[in-house]
Amino acid sequence: MVDKVLRYLNDLDRCEIGNDIGAIVDRHLGQLACETKVAVELLTALRSPEQVAHIVNLLDCLRQRGLEPNSYIATTGILAVRRCREWAPALDILRNMAANAVELDTIAYNAAFSACEKAGEWVTPLRLLTEMIANTVELDTITYNAAVSACGKSGECALSL
Repeated sequence: MVDKVLRYLNDLDRCEIGNDIGAIVDRHLGQLACETKVAVELLTALRSPEQVAHIVNLLDCLRQRGLEPNSYIATTGILAVRRCREWAPALDILRNMAANAVELDTIAYNAAFSACEKAGEWVTPLRLLTEMIANTVELDTITYNAAVSACGKSGECALSL
């Protein structure tokens, strides 16, 4: 399995953004791509800032091939985007979850908070916090810490209090 993922990533690195990622997935993984474990492995392996668009495209591609969207896969995608220090694609993934009737849970929101924090974005975590409260999503210590940290790291210390 690891060999297949590595071949996939090698092809992906040569792929232009917007090209048919589906053809690459089909060539290397076929139906295996529709298994949660494989999808998580692929998303976890994407690490460079150049691969951010591939993360979002890969999630769409896997959904089109029959992989049921779920919070675990989407959160893994958000965390992959976070490693690349991007926040906007993390929100795209979060919004796609909602559009596909996947429950937005505390872990997914916390991953989005973390992506914002890594990228120095502080306005969005405040909006997400408001959204969580409005949607009665459970807030936990990680949620509050991530929101405070995002504000604090951006230099908006007064807001973090």
